[in-house]
Amino acid sequence: MILGLQRVLVGGESKQTRQLAIATFGLHQLLALYLLVQHELWRDELQAWSIAKASTSPLDVIRNTQFEGRPPLWQLLLWPLTRLFDNPNTMKFVVFAIGSAAMWLWVRNTALPSLIRVLVSFGFLFTGGYFGHSREYILMLLLLLLAITAINKNPLSNSSTLAICLLSTVNLFGLVMAAALTLATVLLPSIRRIKTPISTSTFAAIARVAVLTTAFAINAFWIYPKQESQFGVGTYIGWQKPIANAIFPFAESLESNQTMWAIFAVITLLLLAYGLLRTNRIGFAYLLSACAVLSLNASFGYAFYWWHWGAVAIVAVTSPLLKTEISTPRFGYRLIVFSLFVIACSGLIANWKGPGELVYGKTPYSMSQTTADQLKEICQPDCTIIVDWDATGAAISAHLGGKSLYYLNRQEFGTFALFVRTNVSPTWEQAISTMQQFDRPILVTTDLLTGVLPNDLEMVSAPWGGVWDNALILQLATKPIRPQ
Repeated sequence: MILGLQRVLVGGESKQTRQLAIATFGLHQLLALYLLVQHELWRDELQAWSIAKASTSPLDVIRNTQFEGRPPLWQLLLWPLTRLFDNPNTMKFVVFAIGSAAMWLWVRNTALPSLIRVLVSFGFLFTGGYFGHSREYILMLLLLLLAITAINKNPLSNSSTLAICLLSTVNLFGLVMAAALTLATVLLPSIRRIKTPISTSTFAAIARVAVLTTAFAINAFWIYPKQESQFGVGTYIGWQKPIANAIFPFAESLESNQTMWAIFAVITLLLLAYGLLRTNRIGFAYLLSACAVLSLNASFGYAFYWWHWGAVAIVAVTSPLLKTEISTPRFGYRLIVFSLFVIACSGLIANWKGPGELVYGKTPYSMSQTTADQLKEICQPDCTIIVDWDATGAAISAHLGGKSLYYLNRQEFGTFALFVRTNVSPTWEQAISTMQQFDRPILVTTDLLTGVLPNDLEMVSAPWGGVWDNALILQLATKPIRPQ
């Protein structure tokens, strides 16, 4: 077991509990597979594929991710797959494999009450959220559970050091979790060994701290916005909305006071923290340090979405998993279970209210594949595809096998998006002028070209009405590809 609360569960797991865990895993796998198959990949997912597809080597992947705001581990994982397949939907198999391993660790190696395990397993983050989207967040969850498993066996082992380093290489949230785990479980034991008379273990402890510090520094440097980056640190947006949606992800869809939900969320986290303080101070240190940084980060800039807020909930449900050497008082245990029950039920409700409404709704999640399919039909035998915004263009390019498109906001051909300061907001005049330079131009406008459609352009198709990546396909009236 990977949880310090195992002392409360006298006698260990029963046969019925094990059977329930296996049944939960099997049912969850069927649900996760169905959701992955039904899910339409959107631009953020397809951007990672486009980068991996366009890169000629792993070193090229590293160069091409310098403006992504996250380390390149996910793109490096996708790179071999892009050498074998053109269809970006194949990365869903990677997500399913990673998610299967993470779910098995969760349901079989977690000595939480069965009800909590089941509720968390079928909450939004563990279904249509991290398990249903082909992004690096599912890798973050797996590496977090692997790191906790390794730490509980031996926090000073090479396997725990490796797992923590890999966790820090996923994204900002993984870096925060890795640093919090190091602070709570690795740092003090390593310092104690350094202070002892010099021996092999002393040098090993120094090397361990040096390796972890170096990994954190490199990944922090990679994540922090560069001078050429299009996006900066961001401005303060308030603490209420991020913390409310972290614990109650359905709150945003309700016409109610966000401050009230934020207060309820803080109370829930404080109850969990107090329960951990009474029972598991290692888990308490991990929860406090990680949630403090994650909540601060969510209050700045661009953290408007559930995949940002969800990191706080992941820290909350994994904080009791860290092994403790002290006895577990019943009162502290009940506080932990109650807090986790509230968080788990909120995640379950979010399948119907809040983020689940968009992910599971009848509205297509992304129009990028529909747009790409229509462009294939329109552009027979070929044409020059011009896109106003390379973020959506990267999604279309991915569905076209990595085809190079002309991006108006960059004024150059490309495949994946480059989030750099030199990007511009194009105008209709620039779009028409660019189209006139090519024999068979077709224009895809997404978010940047606004206002009245000029008379020089004709509507060819309108793949519109999705949650993300809506588009209009236009042609020059003087160079029609499809006669009106």
